[in-house]
Amino acid sequence: MNELNQELQNLSKSLAGVSVSKVLQKHGIGQDSGVNDLSDSQKQELRNIAQNLETMVNEYVAQQNDSNSSSQSEDGEKDSEPKESPLREFLKEKKEKEVDG
Repeated sequence: MNELNQELQNLSKSLAGVSVSKVLQKHGIGQDSGVNDLSDSQKQELRNIAQNLETMVNEYVAQQNDSNSSSQSEDGEKDSEPKESPLREFLKEKKEKEVDG
């Protein structure tokens, strides 16, 4: 599970990187010239945006993990009592009716 979290974090970082690159490219800011032309406040704002995005993604992943672990524990309790599918129940009833009738 920890490997999955790490993989999701890496994926979100790369996705954020691609998004930032696209926005910079859209506004004509190249790798060489544009970033150096940004003021310190603009650079700090970009860092803050990236940090906020990373925090939101981490919170979302943690929330998903919590909901998945709670649903797995509920499923584990349900698995102790095997329940037949409605189709299987219908077929059993039909078969019993054919045998009885």
